[in-house]
Amino acid sequence: MQRKMILNGTMLDYKLYRRNTGKIIISIKLDGEVHITAGKKARISDIEKFIREKEDFIFSAREKRFNSKSNMNLNCNFNAGEKYNLWGEDYEIALKKSKLSKVIKEKEFLTFYCEDVENYNLKKNLMEKFADNERKIVFENLSEKVYNDMKDKIGNKPIIKTRKMNNCLGVCHYKSGFITMNKNLINYPLNVSNYVMYHEYIHFIYPNHGKDFYNMLEKYVPDYREIDEIIYN
Repeated sequence: MQRKMILNGTMLDYKLYRRNTGKIIISIKLDGEVHITAGKKARISDIEKFIREKEDFIFSAREKRFNSKSNMNLNCNFNAGEKYNLWGEDYEIALKKSKLSKVIKEKEFLTFYCEDVENYNLKKNLMEKFADNERKIVFENLSEKVYNDMKDKIGNKPIIKTRKMNNCLGVCHYKSGFITMNKNLINYPLNVSNYVMYHEYIHFIYPNHGKDFYNMLEKYVPDYREIDEIIYN
C-alpha cells in the first residue's frame, strides 16, 4: 500500500506491507524508496509515530542510497567531456557525427556515433543498448568461470538473467535453475560482479546464509567482506 506523511516538513512517500509480525520494520531500498513492514492489526498512528522516531535514520539512509554507485550516472546528459562510469572506471564521453548509431568503448573514452549528436534521447537509447551488451558479455564470462569451478557440485549450468532490483544485487532461483543479476552492477567494480556471481552460485549448494555457505564463499572470494564495504558504503 502506497502512503504519504509529513516528516520534518517534507512529504515522505512510503510503501506499507502488512505481515504476521509484532514488529515494525523500516528498510531503505537501493533507489531510496522507503518500505515499512508492520503487523496486520497495527494502527497507522502507531506506525507513523515509529517512523517519526526513526526520522534521522531514514533521511541519513536515503541520502546514502541516493549518492550510491547505483545512481551515479543518473545525471549524465551524454555531452562531450562528461564522465560516465562503467564497472568502476570513469570514461570520458566523445561525440562523432555519423550515419552509424552505436557506442564504442575505446581506452578511456565512450564514443557516441550518431547523426544527431545533440539529441539526448537518441544518445540515452544508444547507451542503454551498449550497456545491455556489456552486461551480457561480462555476466556470461563470469558465469562460465564460476561454473567451471563448481560444476561438479551443482550439475547443470544456471541461466543468467538481468533486471533492475531495488534491494539486492543478485538473486538465486535455485529451484528454477537461473540467477538474476542486478543491472546496476555495471556501476560497480568488476570484482563486485564476480563476488555476486559466486554468492548466487553457492546458493545452489547452500540455499541459506549459514556457516557452510560463508565458508565456501570465503574459499572462492577471500576478500568478500571488503567487497561488502564497497557495496554498502
